[in-house]
Amino acid sequence: MSRDRFRSITSNLHMSDPEEDSVNDQKRGTDYDPLQKVRSLLEIIRNCCKSVYHPKQHISVDERVATKARLSMKQYMKAKPTKCGLKLFVLADVNGYTVDYKLYTGKNHGASGKGLSFDVVVELVNKDYLGSGYIVYCDNFYTSLPLLFHHLSQQGQLSCPPTNKGKDTEKRQKASMGRKQCTVCHKSTPWMCEKCKVGLCLQLERNCFRDYHCS
Repeated sequence: MSRDRFRSITSNLHMSDPEEDSVNDQKRGTDYDPLQKVRSLLEIIRNCCKSVYHPKQHISVDERVATKARLSMKQYMKAKPTKCGLKLFVLADVNGYTVDYKLYTGKNHGASGKGLSFDVVVELVNKDYLGSGYIVYCDNFYTSLPLLFHHLSQQGQLSCPPTNKGKDTEKRQKASMGRKQCTVCHKSTPWMCEKCKVGLCLQLERNCFRDYHCS
């Protein structure tokens, strides 16, 4: 496709109401939505992802970086192979299927005050859609783990702590393999909290790890 042809198509392609775009432009600096012009397309893609497939029991929330386009919403993430681009928070299952996603656009004025990581997981792990009984895995970015564990357990989900080593390993609660006796229920368990050096069950029907750290 030639350049002029591409520009002609994009100049006539609109995915939103021009009047709503004008109203949104007047909100710059306050409650402005940088995704207003493509919001409807993003919602269509999200709904399709959720409607054609129901995820397996093991799901995870992680960040992904995409596109090198010149956009103001680009983020820099030094730990990622592609270090600069659009930052997406993705909910995926054990098969790698993208169940849901959220495109990060910067500071959210409607945040809960409990941290970005908390808000992202709560929004993506939606009980109304998923139901309960899922095992949710998160990495070291999600630092509000005790609070997340407590919230997800109230929703009927099982939370697993980060398992990848980072700079603050000694501050994070991680489970590792090793046959021990659970400190809470006194049953045999292959899991141990590396921070507390105690055996703790980490199963859907018996989550002593959560009970021990969140009680």
